[in-house]
Amino acid sequence: MLFYKYMNDTNFKFSNSVIGLPLLFVLFLWIVYWLQIRFDFDFYRYGIYPRDFIGLRGVLLSPFIHENLEHLYNNSIPLVILLAAMQFFYPKQTFGVICYGIIFSGLITWIIGRENFHIGASGLIYVLVSFIFFKGIQTKYYRLVALSLTVILLYGGMIWYVFPDVDQSISWEGHLSGLITGFVLSFFYKAPEYAKPIVYDWQRPDFDPNDDPFMKHFDENGNFVVFPNEEEENEMDYFSSSHPVNYILTKKSALEEDADQ
Repeated sequence: MLFYKYMNDTNFKFSNSVIGLPLLFVLFLWIVYWLQIRFDFDFYRYGIYPRDFIGLRGVLLSPFIHENLEHLYNNSIPLVILLAAMQFFYPKQTFGVICYGIIFSGLITWIIGRENFHIGASGLIYVLVSFIFFKGIQTKYYRLVALSLTVILLYGGMIWYVFPDVDQSISWEGHLSGLITGFVLSFFYKAPEYAKPIVYDWQRPDFDPNDDPFMKHFDENGNFVVFPNEEEENEMDYFSSSHPVNYILTKKSALEEDADQ
């Protein structure tokens, strides 16, 4: 699924989905956790259990299961921010990145993870951070590059939690899987070509230098040339007048010349 189109700043439009999608997604996580507490369900058993066939169900279910309130809270705020950024700047890619991100990060976790239940939406958070950062750098478009730098400024410290020795109580495998998945998806989804702001006429796509009076004065080596006929025209224009001028010539007498001296 490739998206490739010539676009400009007007394509970044705010819509209700920019706020609605993140809130609905996070609200669903809180509802699942409420059900877990209210009816004393052990949802953690539906998490990813590596290299076990039954544990594959956690690939789809684990992002919606959380251990405790602190775990859920810590994942909720980044999800709201990152999903809103995705929906505003990459609206056509958002659902694909979410769905494929959950599936492939879950599969990688199932392959490389420790033999324990892996739960939580942190893997998806790493997918979003990775995708937004790498995609913005790849586009080289100033707004998306700024978004990439903002994401790194906010969540750059998360990179340490993809290493096993930092905190054994977290699923570093899920974090690493999300980081890898987001990076791969940034190449899979082709971003549009974004038009740069047009400041000069020569930046327009239909600009023809042969029709521009100024550009005609440059030769093939880039040297500025003034054509001889234009010099004559400029001189004529300088001395010409749109109104008729009558000159009266008089000759001074000898007495007037002596007076002037």
